[in-house]
Parts: sequence; structure tokens; C-alpha cells
Amino acid sequence: MIGLFSLGFAALVLTTLDAAVPALLLLLVGFTAIAVLDPIAARRGKAPLFFARLRPVQIPIALVSLAALLALAL
Repeated sequence: MIGLFSLGFAALVLTTLDAAVPALLLLLVGFTAIAVLDPIAARRGKAPLFFARLRPVQIPIALVSLAALLALAL
């Protein structure tokens, strides 16, 4: 969890420093990690069970959106 928090915080700091491309890359890494880790946590009982079903549908929308923003920034 601290790793995901750190990625988000670093992306926020980079955004305030006008480094949008590295910030978007960090967010892409973080959301990809969430897509992988949430179903695992749900199966282990460390997250609500609906996470295992919700994240595979929800996270690709965020990833496509971030990839589109990255394409615009480049």
C-alpha cells in the first residue's frame, strides 16, 4: 500500500513541477499495479470480494484515459 501511495504522491509532486509525462507514467504503473494486486488481495481476504470482479472492468478505463493523456502530452 505504501508503494501505491508513494507513486501517487510522486505523480502529484511531478505535476506541480510541470513534469506531466513522468507523472503520467507513474500513474500508469500505479493503476496497473492496482489491477494486478486488488484481485489477489480479494482472494486472500484482505480486500472486499467485489474488488476481484470490479477492478478488471474499472481499471482498464483509467489506463486508457491515462494513455490518451500521455499521447496528448507527447
